[in-house]
Amino acid sequence: MTDIDNAVAASTTDTVIDPQGIRDAATRQILNALSGGQSVEAAIGAAVQLGIDEPTARGIATGLKGQIVKMKKDRALRGMGIGALWFFGGLAVTAGSYFMAAPGSGYLITWGAVIFGGLRIVTNGFSYLNAGK
Repeated sequence: MTDIDNAVAASTTDTVIDPQGIRDAATRQILNALSGGQSVEAAIGAAVQLGIDEPTARGIATGLKGQIVKMKKDRALRGMGIGALWFFGGLAVTAGSYFMAAPGSGYLITWGAVIFGGLRIVTNGFSYLNAGK
């Protein structure tokens, strides 16, 4: 190939529009905006500036927002489950220690596990309730 052929090939590849590439860039832009706490409307506006039409951007943003909310709720439920294991595990160890203790002797109170588990249940419960906001 000559230098002219190389220049022509390079100039033609520069002018090709890749619709999938634009859609991928818009999807990343929307995801970054939503993850950063911006509103759906702001994310749509950013995607429209990249060259995506408004209905397509709205569909992408709505779908991503739903997935983000689902992920936040799933994470909160998992945290509540772990908190419940700590809470009830602490209660079980305390009850087992109490019932296995000889009369008049001491027993183990696992208040740390109970409090830790209770706090995890409460904080993750609030996270679950606020996931869509």
